[in-house]
This record gives sequence, structure tokens and C-alpha cells, in this order.
Amino acid sequence: MRLNLQTKLTIFVAVVVFLTATLANLTSFQFAKTSLIGQIHQRLQTAAHDRQQRILAYVDQQKERALLVASRTRLRSYLAERIEGTVGEARFRQGVQRILIDAKLSTPEFLSISITDPQGQVITSTDESHLGNNYSDHPDYSQGRIDAHFGTPFQNDDGQYVAWMTAPAKTNDEEFLGVVMVLLDVDGLIRILHDSTGLGDSGEVLIAAQQGNRLHYLIPSAKPHDDASENLETEAMNRAIAGDSGQEVGRYAGTDVLIAWRPITLQDPEFQKWGMVVKMDCEEAFAPIGKLRNMQWFLEAALVLLSVLGAFVLARRFTSPISRLAKTADMIAGGDRYARVAVDSDDELGRLGTSFNRMTDELVRAQVTLEDRVEERTRELAESNQYLQKAREEADQANRAKSEFLANMSHEIRTPMNGIIGMSDLLDGTPLSSEQREYLGMVRGSADSLLRLLNDILDFSKIEAGKLELESIAFDLRDTVERTARSLGHHAADKGLELACRVDPDAPQVIVSDPGRLRQIIVNLVGNAMKFTEAGEVVVAVDLEDRSETHAQLHFSVRDTGIGIPKEKQDSIFESFSQVDASTTRQYGGTGLGLSISGQLVSMMDGRIWVESELGQGMTFHFNLNLEIGQPLTPSPPAALEDLAGLPVLVVDDNRTNRLIFNEMLQSWGLAPTCVADGQTALEELERAAAADSPYQLVLLDCVMPNMDGYDVATKAHEPEHPRFKVFTKVARTNSFSVFATSACDMDRKDLSRRTRRNEMPAKQKRGTARPPQQPGGRKQHCV
Repeated sequence: MRLNLQTKLTIFVAVVVFLTATLANLTSFQFAKTSLIGQIHQRLQTAAHDRQQRILAYVDQQKERALLVASRTRLRSYLAERIEGTVGEARFRQGVQRILIDAKLSTPEFLSISITDPQGQVITSTDESHLGNNYSDHPDYSQGRIDAHFGTPFQNDDGQYVAWMTAPAKTNDEEFLGVVMVLLDVDGLIRILHDSTGLGDSGEVLIAAQQGNRLHYLIPSAKPHDDASENLETEAMNRAIAGDSGQEVGRYAGTDVLIAWRPITLQDPEFQKWGMVVKMDCEEAFAPIGKLRNMQWFLEAALVLLSVLGAFVLARRFTSPISRLAKTADMIAGGDRYARVAVDSDDELGRLGTSFNRMTDELVRAQVTLEDRVEERTRELAESNQYLQKAREEADQANRAKSEFLANMSHEIRTPMNGIIGMSDLLDGTPLSSEQREYLGMVRGSADSLLRLLNDILDFSKIEAGKLELESIAFDLRDTVERTARSLGHHAADKGLELACRVDPDAPQVIVSDPGRLRQIIVNLVGNAMKFTEAGEVVVAVDLEDRSETHAQLHFSVRDTGIGIPKEKQDSIFESFSQVDASTTRQYGGTGLGLSISGQLVSMMDGRIWVESELGQGMTFHFNLNLEIGQPLTPSPPAALEDLAGLPVLVVDDNRTNRLIFNEMLQSWGLAPTCVADGQTALEELERAAAADSPYQLVLLDCVMPNMDGYDVATKAHEPEHPRFKVFTKVARTNSFSVFATSACDMDRKDLSRRTRRNEMPAKQKRGTARPPQQPGGRKQHCV
């Protein structure tokens, strides 16, 4: 609902007046209430003091009467003579009965008077039913042996509240003769507690003591209350019993009350501590200010009504000129450029109308001028658009011509380059001197580099021209990745690097995609890693992130231990012709197209590529692809793995990554591998296994390790002082790697390349022949 300005101003004034009046009323009422609470608390404390004094006076009076009976000379004489045995029982009772009856008649509150002997047994009483009772264990009797004592009231069989008054009977020499026990009617005490003088109709006085986990009231409350309301009373009563005094406002019996508490000494504190609570309903206590509150609300309502009427009149006076301004502005917005405001005053609102009319005249003149300028600019913009369209077409044509030129030139140059490479291969097979062979190697290296550059340029031009198409064929994922890594092994060996490849055993065997472009991405990333890594390792890994019935989410990574990339340069390395800095191009070479092509290929395959690196700590390239799972290809002859199940294998390699890959590979075949990091540990493990009569049947050795290489380990394992070492004599030899085997009488050796493929090792078995020559560049070898 939309409100006009007049209504808004009226509501605003009404709200302000209402809030101000309400705040003033609440403040004055709270002040009056606080003052009244203080007065009522004072009344409660006065009432509590009055009841306390009256109750204590009542108790002291009854104690004195009991002591008066116990101190009668003739009574004490009879008790003493009975103890000494100088008076008969009949004469004793007759004489004492006269004394007790006289005392009872003189004090109407005394219901009965009994006398006990020093052992606590009643020997005479005005109530025959008490004769012979033994009160030695009664707490009131025990307290009466010491001094006059007012017992805790209780209800007798008739429902009447009574209490025991006890006082000791002693000789002048303080010799204990017995206890006078008076059964007292406490109706006078009840009248004092139920007296509401000064407390109004809702006031009440309660006295209680703690007994175990609950309160015991001297006289129960005469007013009903629910169990939930006892918390306030219990808390206040516990404070009073503990000797504290105070007051507060709370709830009792479902009603807001004012409550005060204090301790009261009804009995010896060592015998029982008592507390007293005095309370009064807030409704009755605050009755005097109720009328004041009603009057305040009436005045506030009248004030709000008057303020609304006044605000309405003033708002109409102020908003009428503004409404005319708004109406005129709507007319101008609707197209009536000559509408003007009627000005009928010379105050601020009148000056506002005059200024509005003057502004409207200026806007009309400016609009006419603007329309002329817009028409002129529209003509100029149309001419500019025609020129830009023509320039764009020329730029697109030039870009297409550049791409076609690059593609054609790449094809034309690649043809003679293939001839140069082919002739170099043929020339390599002819007799050459060492110097000629070195020159030939330089020619072949330069030709290979130039051919790779041409291939990159051709791919880049195809991508830019939008003519690069991806194949969709089924291929063996593990075979493709491992063959790609193996093709780069010689380059890694020439640089003295460890090149490792690991494919998740849970990854699907066959996927549907473009295997050539996948190899190209891996080659570019591995080549980039080896280019910037002088020592250490390069690891290619494929992990399964997620899998459904038809697709698998694969995570590819290439990690190296090279120079790394600064964080601020990581976002730009996938751009065309991009390098980290100019010195990189001079030192390592390259055009900067490899990573750009890889990134665009991953995007075309609906994947994502990124890099993680820290300067000086290597880098890791990641890309993930969601690929379709293909049907299994025609299976190759199965490897005889069941015969090798549980075969103990010892893996010796100083590179931790290689150990992890071998361990995962051998475990997937069902073998039981043990991995160690150096030759000395390997010899100790061999000796331990031989001593345990469970020798290793297969040993995989890294031929190039610090301190002791693989050949040295194999030689030491067959020295005469180690006759218990045994080595499995049937070994494998395939196109991808070779192994060596030993027996008790001879030892032949062959090298096992780090490019071992997981699906080839157990395929065939053949006997090795000779120790291989040391490879150039510190190339890693494995021995079996």
C-alpha cells in the first residue's frame, strides 16, 4: 500500500509523540513502583521483626512456666526422697499429683504435665496414658535435661497442634532429679503466625527448619500453593535458616509477591536452626499506584489524538504545494513540455515552484539542442560501424590467410624435413668416423627439434582456425600412457633423471577418446618437466577420481623436481608463446606453444588443466577428463600369474617413487613384495630370509645406486660365505626389458629398464645371457 507524504508525516508525528509519552509514563511509573517496593519491603521487615519478637516472647513465657513447675520446692523434695527411697510410691504419686494438677489449672495452655525419673521413664502424670512411657530417646527430653526447651509443634490424634515443653528438675546442689514434660497447646503461637496485621489480606508469615532434603514448617501455611512455587520460598527460607536476612520480588503460588526473610531463634541453634519468611502479593502491594497508571495511559491517548489532528493539518499545509509540483512533473514526463506550476506564495515552497518552472524552461531548450546533436551523432555512428565492419572482415580474412599460410608452410617444410631425417637414419647405418657421427647426431637433433616446432605450429594454426577435430575411438588407457612414458625414457636417461609412470589399478582398462591427442598432452607436459629439471625425477600418474557405469573421471598429473614457477606467473603459462621470463627462453629454449596447445586440447576434451608449484621446489601439472568407458578389447594371452601368487619378491631401489610403483604393481599381480632403499639393507634382508628358510624367489635390483649398485649386490649375494642364498632361476625377457638370473653355479646379468610395463613382465620367461654395458648419462637400470 502506497502512502502519500501527508499521511507519512501524520504517522511520523503520532509515533514520535506516542513513543515519547510512553517512555515518560514508563519512567515515572517505574520510579513510583521502585519507591513503593522500598516502602513495602520496609513494612515487611517491620512485620517480620514484630512477629519475631511476639513469637520469641511467647516461647520464653512458656519456658518460664515450665521452669516454674520444675523449680517448686515440694516437687523437688518428693523427687529427691524417691531417689533416696525414703518415701513410698503411693505417697509420692499422691503428693506430686496435687502439685501437677495445681500447675495445670493455673495455666490453661497446659494439656498435661508429666515427670520422668533420671532414666527418662514417666513416673507420674496428669494424663494416665503417659505413665510408664520412656522418653530417654526423645530429642525434646534430651534437650530438657540441659535447660528449658520448647519442642517442635505437631498434630495430636485430634488434629490439634501441640508441643512438648521440657525443663530439668534439680536440687540446690544441681543434682539431676528428672525432667518436667508439659504437653502445650500452641494455639496462641498459631494466632501470632496467622495475624495479618500490617501485611494486608494476602500477607503471610512462615517459619521452617531444614530436615534432611526438605523443609519442616513450624505451622503449615494456611493458604494453598502449587509445587512449582515452592522454589522461591525454599530459596528464601534456606537463606533465613543459614542466618541471612534480605528481601526481593518474585513469584509464589503463581502470583508475583514481595518477600522478606530472616533467622529466628526458637530453639538452641545447636539443636535446630529456624528461619522466618514474610511475603505479600504484589497486586495488593501495588494497588496504590494502579490508579496513577490508568490516568497516565488516558492522558497519553488524549495527547496522541491531539498530535495526530495537529500533524494532519500541518502536513496538508506543507504537502499541498509539493503535490502540485509532483502533478506538474508527471504532466511534463507525459509529453506536455509547456506545463508549469501555479505559485501562490513567496515562502520557501513558493520559491521552489518558481525554480521548478525556470528549470523546466531550461530543460525544454536543452532537449531541443540535444535532439539535434543526437541526430548528428547517429549519422557519425552509422558511418563508424560501417568502417569497423569492413575492418573486421579484413582482419578475419588476414587471420585466415595467416593460418592457411602457416598450415601450408608447415606441410611444405615438414616434407623436406622428413627427407633429412630419413637420409640421416640411412647415413647412420654407413661406416662413419667418430667426428662424422657426432656431426650427424647434431643434424638429427636439430632436425627433430625443427620437426617438433613445425608440428606445434601446425596444431596451433588448426586450433586457431577451428579445424582441429578430435577422434573418438576405444583404446587401452594403461598401454597408451605407459608406451608414451617409455618413448620419453631415453631422453630422461640422457639427463640422468628418474622417469616413473603409475596408473591406478582401479582405472578402467579401455576408454573412448582421442589417444593421439592424449599422448600429445602427456608428451608436452613431460617434455616441459624434463626441460626444467636438472636432477631428481619426473613422475606421470593417472588416478581414478570417480566412476559410473558409463564414464570415469580420471585425474592425470606430471610431477617434477625442477626449478618451479612463481605463483604470479602460474596463470599465464598456458598462453600462446608465453614463458616465465625472457631468460627462460635463452637458457632452456622453446617457443611456449607446448603448454598452450595442451591447455586448448584439454579444454576441447571438456577437461580442466592447472599447475601447482613453488619456486625452487618443482611443479605438478594436473588435468582431469571425464571419459566414456569402452568395451574390453580383444584380450591378449593371459599371463600365468596364478603360479606366482604369494611369491616373495625383494625390490631394491634408492628412489622412493619407484619403490612405491613397484610395490603397487607387484601387489596387483598377487605377489608379496618387500622394498628396501640400498644394497646393504638388501643383503641383510636376503640373509634374514635365508636364515628363516623362506628365501626370496625373485629380486629386482636398481643397477645404479650410491655406495653399492645392483651388480655388487648380486655378486655379494653369491659369495661362498653366503651359501644359503637362493635365487629363482627362471626369468623373463621381453621386447621392453631384459633381466638377469643366477643359480648356485653361475650368474648371468641383463638390465631391466625403469620403463617396465605392468602387463609385460610375467608374459614370457627366458634365460638371460650377459652383463650389459654401462649406459651413457648415468641411465638407470634394473636387475632381476
